[in-house]
Amino acid sequence: MGKPAGLKVLAHWAFNALSTTRVVDLGVTWHSMQKGVGISTGEPSSKLAGMPNGQTERFSQQVLLPIMGLSEEARRGDDPPSLNHNSLISIQKLLDYDYTIQYLSQAKRR
Repeated sequence: MGKPAGLKVLAHWAFNALSTTRVVDLGVTWHSMQKGVGISTGEPSSKLAGMPNGQTERFSQQVLLPIMGLSEEARRGDDPPSLNHNSLISIQKLLDYDYTIQYLSQAKRR
């Protein structure tokens, strides 16, 4: 069973608060936060990932999505040094922690 209350918080936050600074991504398995968006956990990150420019990058620290309605584990992500334009919100990670994702047409969101 999904967590509809968490979905309501996520939908409101992800599509309104982050506006143009986020990409909701079905292909990534963890959240990657743009500089200054995530809440630092004080823990280093062990993530190493291929970037769109072909380079491999080591992520600097673990961060939390600033969505208080989600569990801490569902909010946990990483802070890659070169991610300057958008945060990547992992749909897969939210599903892994039993949250339900629902896509609505533009007309139904109003």
